Amino acid sequence: MIAEVILNSNAKQLNRVFDYEIPSELAPEIKLGARVLVPFSNRKELEEGFVVNIKEKSDYKVKSIVNINANYLDEKSISLARWMAERYFCNVSDCIKLMLPPGTTTKILENRVKENLERRVKTMGLEDSLFQIVVAEEKEIEYKNGKPVEKTHNLFSGYLLVQMIMTDEAWYVVRNTPGVTGFIGSSGKGAKPFPVAQEEVDAVLRRLGRQDVNVQVDFEVGDRVEITNGAFKNSEGVIEAMDEEKKEATVLLILFGRETPTEIPYMDLKKVD
Repeated sequence: MIAEVILNSNAKQLNRVFDYEIPSELAPEIKLGARVLVPFSNRKELEEGFVVNIKEKSDYKVKSIVNINANYLDEKSISLARWMAERYFCNVSDCIKLMLPPGTTTKILENRVKENLERRVKTMGLEDSLFQIVVAEEKEIEYKNGKPVEKTHNLFSGYLLVQMIMTDEAWYVVRNTPGVTGFIGSSGKGAKPFPVAQEEVDAVLRRLGRQDVNVQVDFEVGDRVEITNGAFKNSEGVIEAMDEEKKEATVLLILFGRETPTEIPYMDLKKVD
């Protein structure tokens, strides 16, 4: 069987159907309106699309659908999306997304961005600056017809949590990763964001059943460091103490002519060589 798929793309030249073979193992699940992942052209990454028709055969040599995310729409919804696209001169995929339940339009995108960022970190050798990339998903049980059904719920729809040392190189890589559109705590125009409070991060990780990941640092007590973010950005001082539980260092800064101990998160510190 062959599925006609419209790609989730704003490109005008892609606003048409593409044929894909339905693998036998996915055949029972593939229906009109299914949200699927498919290979496209020579791209390494899979593309998201929507099944808008199912037929017996294709006139072309076709690739296969790789995976299915969910079945959300029916034949009437697909017909309505086609009518809207024709009447209002827009892409069918945009009309389809308007009909999806709240919270479902970003799920695949979040994981795609996570994969993109992880790949870039590995390629550019930034494992010492970017440690953990999290899609904050948790499993929950819903009951349908008296039977428990396990579903995945995103705590922060449309967002990733990234644990990193805010070096210029790491910041450049993250903000230029395809799919990244903005940051909480940033004023925009390339300004670095303020970090989320460690207590909040710990609470999220505990809820997700994850262990805290230690920030790997190359400084110790007595080292001179530079502050890379926050109110004391570009200031230098000497580490007086380190708190592994809070992931903070007490840095002696010269403020108003006096040496003042100040607590700074590990990720906002860089050793001065």
